[in-house]
Amino acid sequence: VIDSLPYAKINVLHWHMSDSQSFPFESKTYPRLWAGAYSDFEKYTQADIAAVVEYARARGVRVVVEFDMPGHAASWCKGYPRVCPSKDCPQPLNVADNATFDLIASVLKECTGGQASTTDMPSGLFPDHFVHLGGDEVGTDCWTRTPSIAKWLSDRGMSADDGYAYFVKRAADIALAQGRRPVQW
Repeated sequence: VIDSLPYAKINVLHWHMSDSQSFPFESKTYPRLWAGAYSDFEKYTQADIAAVVEYARARGVRVVVEFDMPGHAASWCKGYPRVCPSKDCPQPLNVADNATFDLIASVLKECTGGQASTTDMPSGLFPDHFVHLGGDEVGTDCWTRTPSIAKWLSDRGMSADDGYAYFVKRAADIALAQGRRPVQW
C-alpha cells in the first residue's frame, strides 16, 4: 500500500489502529490492551510500527494514527474492563472514570513521545503533527443505562450528548498537551 501512494500523489497513510473488534497496538504502559487483538498473530509490536513509519517516511508518506474513541472501542475492555461502562454494554468508553483518560493519555504518549515533533527532532512512534481520535458513530445508550455513569452525568447537569462533547474535548486536550493536533470525525 505505501509503495503505491506516491504514484497516486497521496502522501498520508491514515492508520486505523483500533476498532471495536481489535486492539493490535502494543502498549508498554497498558500491556493488557493486546488482549483485544484479533489473535496473537495479528498484533503490531512497537518495533513493527517504527519500521512501517520509517518505511513510509523514506517514500515521502506521513503516517497518521487513529485510535477510535469513545465509540468503536469494545476491544479496549478485554484488557481493561474499568474503562468501559459494563460487561454487557462495553462502549462508548467510560466518560465518568478518570482511568479512561489516564489510559488514553498514556497510549497517546507512547505514540507522541509526549511532545511536539520538529523536522530535526521527530518525537514518538508516530511523529506526524496530527493524531486521529475517532469520534464517529457513538451511541450513548450505555452511558444512560449504566447507573454510575448516569449518576455522574446527572450530578454535572449533563445529558448523554453533553457527556460526548466532554469526552471528545478532553481527549483532544490530551493530544494538544502532547504537542499534536487532534483530528476527530
